[in-house]
Amino acid sequence: MTGPERTRRVVTDQTESTSRRQLPSSYISAFVILAVVVLYFAIGTIFGGSEQTEAATETERPPFTVLVRNVSGEARAETLTFSGRTEAAQRVYVRAETPGRVARIVNDEGAEVSRGDVLCRLEADSRQATRAEAEAAFAKASADFDAAQTLHAEGFASDTALKQARAARDAAEAALSRASDDLRNISVTAPFDGLVAEMIAEPGDVLSVGAPCAVIANLSRMIMAGGVPARDAARISVGDKAHVRLIDEREFDAEVRFVSDVADPATRTFRVELLAEDASGIPEGIETRATVTAGTKASTLIPRNALVYSDEGVLGVRTVIPSGESRKDDEETLPLGTVRFMPVTIIGEAEGGAYVTGLDEAASLIVRGQDYVSDGITVTFAQEASE
Repeated sequence: MTGPERTRRVVTDQTESTSRRQLPSSYISAFVILAVVVLYFAIGTIFGGSEQTEAATETERPPFTVLVRNVSGEARAETLTFSGRTEAAQRVYVRAETPGRVARIVNDEGAEVSRGDVLCRLEADSRQATRAEAEAAFAKASADFDAAQTLHAEGFASDTALKQARAARDAAEAALSRASDDLRNISVTAPFDGLVAEMIAEPGDVLSVGAPCAVIANLSRMIMAGGVPARDAARISVGDKAHVRLIDEREFDAEVRFVSDVADPATRTFRVELLAEDASGIPEGIETRATVTAGTKASTLIPRNALVYSDEGVLGVRTVIPSGESRKDDEETLPLGTVRFMPVTIIGEAEGGAYVTGLDEAASLIVRGQDYVSDGITVTFAQEASE
């Protein structure tokens, strides 16, 4: 056997020996699968036991305890508050009833005047002469009519002549009345007792018929006027009682006298006027705050700290609906109940609280712990200690 042949024989023998010592591949796969299965069950046992322990702990955890206050609804006067300003109940432009040039101003701005007092006087011009002519014409027409009556009675004047004389006398009388009115109207007078709020005309101004001379305000009766939203305007009626506070802390009672049906195009609010009969001495333009009593409505007084917002941003409170069961701990036995969120609407203010609608006639209101519970969970509850 040559050298190369001997070498190949040795290598072949070693390879066959090594192949006989290696395990089959199927055995190796079986061992790998078995190891994976054992590892899976080991992990499941470890973590599954942990979850069961946590679930058991959660089940054994006692319910959260809240404090509640029993509240009930009652009929209460519904009030609406809005701001405004004072205005005179009567405020008019006093206008000229005849054309002419202003001769003088008799009462200046701020003057108190009575009905009939002269505010400004126009120049008479030819009015006195016109009236004198009208007086003379009326005197002549009256004399002619008297003569016609005498002649008609004696049979010397016809019925037609008598009628013509009467018509001439009546026309002369009407002309005299117009001339007298025209002369009298050169004095522009106050239509009622009040204050000269504004003097518009000046000496030398030429006024046409209907041109304003002055503004007169009756401050013995004041109104407070303001704008309210459509929702509030619909709840206010003429005759509703109100209370008004001025910016200088003065107060007076009033009554709704007007609610507009048309919104202001600029503010989209509706004008409301309150009339105060005993508010004399109050100037115009003072800022006010008015509270109107707009009927009665069932509402509930609650503490402000009981108000919460739902996840959707709705204002409300959380209450407890008793389940009739109880739970005993180391110290005491407390009733069980379910938390219920109830939306509410604030309709009035009170010291330390607010009047709301939306609650049941009687409710167990959560006043402590309401921020730590949610709708539908079970809690134990205790009554709030009375102060």
